Amino acid sequence: MSVIEQRREILFKVGATLVILLLVLFAVKGLFVVYTDQIGTIWFAFILAGIGTLALLLRRFPNLGDKERECLSGSWSGVITHTLLGLVMAGLVYVIFMSGIVTGDGGKGLVTTNLFPKFFYPKNDADTVMNFQYIIGIRPATIQEFGKLLVWSFLAGYSERFVPSLVESLENRVGGGQ
Repeated sequence: MSVIEQRREILFKVGATLVILLLVLFAVKGLFVVYTDQIGTIWFAFILAGIGTLALLLRRFPNLGDKERECLSGSWSGVITHTLLGLVMAGLVYVIFMSGIVTGDGGKGLVTTNLFPKFFYPKNDADTVMNFQYIIGIRPATIQEFGKLLVWSFLAGYSERFVPSLVESLENRVGGGQ
């Protein structure tokens, strides 16, 4: 296969992966809305992470070596693996923000900055069992905070070192780093 054919094949796979990702996530989000009456914000985080991952592949596209180009054009696994890894990283970032380990300005997390989104937590009585409805009620506090979440989700998919670096930083802050 020529270099031009390999590049076309890679572009096709990146585009098809994006379309499939969006269709699957919107379908799952649609079912989620039907059964819970809430949209939820994690789906948007996943979508932006997937777009970030595919944007990274496109950014690297002109500089791909022969071996990388051959791998990505010959099999779907390279594109799909990158995309799934980006989704996992976005899920981890979402949980880190949701848990309050890192927080927006004025929070009480290990790392606090106005760059991280603040989350809203619904009231939960002491005698009420925590359930799925409560968990999905945890969301960015404002539309600006939602925007911050989307930016960080994109970065989680785009940057291969962002989430591991964040986890290492948190590990060092709690004394577990070496």
